[in-house]
Amino acid sequence: MGKVFLVGAGPGNEGLFTIRGMNILKKAQVLVFDRLIPKELLAIAPEDCEQIYVGKESSKHAMKQEDINKLLADRASDGKIVVRLKGGDPFLFGRGGEEALYLKERGIEFELVPGISAALAVPLYAGIPVTHRKVASSYAIFTGHEDPTKENSTIDWEHSLGADTLVFFMGVERLDKIVEKIIAVKKDKEIPCALIQNGTLPNQRVVIGNLSNIVDLAEENSIKPPALFVVGNVVKLREDLMWFEKKPLFGKRVVVTRSRKKASLLSERLKEEGAEVFEIPVIKCIQIANQSEFDFIFNNLYSYEYIVFSSSTGVDIFFENLFRSGYDSRCIRSKIAVIGDGTSEALLKYGIRADIVPEKFVAESLVDCIERTDEAKKILIPRAKEGRDELVRGLLEKGYVVDDFHIYSVQPEKISKDDIEMVFNDDKETFLTFASSKTAEYYYESLGDYRDIVLRKAKVVSIGPITSGKAKNLGFNVVAQAEEYNINGLVKALISYVKNMS
Repeated sequence: MGKVFLVGAGPGNEGLFTIRGMNILKKAQVLVFDRLIPKELLAIAPEDCEQIYVGKESSKHAMKQEDINKLLADRASDGKIVVRLKGGDPFLFGRGGEEALYLKERGIEFELVPGISAALAVPLYAGIPVTHRKVASSYAIFTGHEDPTKENSTIDWEHSLGADTLVFFMGVERLDKIVEKIIAVKKDKEIPCALIQNGTLPNQRVVIGNLSNIVDLAEENSIKPPALFVVGNVVKLREDLMWFEKKPLFGKRVVVTRSRKKASLLSERLKEEGAEVFEIPVIKCIQIANQSEFDFIFNNLYSYEYIVFSSSTGVDIFFENLFRSGYDSRCIRSKIAVIGDGTSEALLKYGIRADIVPEKFVAESLVDCIERTDEAKKILIPRAKEGRDELVRGLLEKGYVVDDFHIYSVQPEKISKDDIEMVFNDDKETFLTFASSKTAEYYYESLGDYRDIVLRKAKVVSIGPITSGKAKNLGFNVVAQAEEYNINGLVKALISYVKNMS
């Protein structure tokens, strides 16, 4: 017999998912998930996990609730670890109680994992505290699915609407009737209220009004589900407590084109600043050196005064093979030089601190640094086959013996027309980030019939002058370039551009 985990996925922002939920998701064999679950959470599940979508909209159900209940029980009866991933918290308007009771009646073991509810998180991201010592001491949560005008309501409206702060889920479609009911009970049309669409996400929208005008404001601003309706004097505090929309990149659409393995670092930095990030990798790094080639190098490591790494990918592939061959970091007696602080940080994972990290993260600067040491005679450079030759050429011209060891290849990652349409299907300002010349080249080559549209609409932010030059030659509009040739520098360049244009 297997087990079912009923897990709350939180309010929509993947960063608000619990650690407990993440640990359970990593061992899921079957994942049954709702609508609006972030794709980043789905990616946490193992590759061989069976993923089943059972999402519901107001008039569209991918699967009936009784069928979902049976699905959970059947998969658990097959001995599977089943994760039922539900938006928000599983016990707050999520039918988690129904599913748990169904499992209990059939003797199936289950575990409950709470999630951060949108009822708390969404107002918070809008700068609205649902309680405040001087403003509101009571709080009520409602589902907007029920028509407040029906005769046999399951909600005691007269009593429930007496709370200081009211929060309505799924209330957009019946907003006029909900407002009418509140006014009838509260006898006050001027009570402040807020509609929050896509709360906690970079495309969050907040409309502020009062009960007398909020219905009209919702229509004027085209507010659509998912949206939360908040009513009460606490809404007035937003003016002082608004914080999310003040992030420097709030709402900016940014495309990350790095490889899947490296994309997360840049994506996280952009999300921290409020950006709406789309990961569309256009490159992949494939190891091309075989084990016998690595073993030959490893057996002769003692002969190199310096080993030079020009990328974090090169570091990872080199050390993965070193360990696979039965060695570890202690066998390296050479000094280490690197290009870029990202490469330096990758090296630290293996217990080694770089001896040389030039201030300018380009090959020419590294050649100058090595020459000044007057130590090296023989140098090993494990790198990409497609990498720039300036480093090798520069060292050879200085008289060094160089083993140019091509350990991986940078190849194009196929992207679909859906990936392109997803970010260029409207007039919203869109930024492309290029962290290397190859990402610019491969993105350009992948555009096909969309090339003219993208070249006209996209604004490019590049990691350095070489990448900028390549992008410009291809016809891209490069609007910003990192002063520090690394990920932090790229993000700073984008922030600076946005600030100057605002």
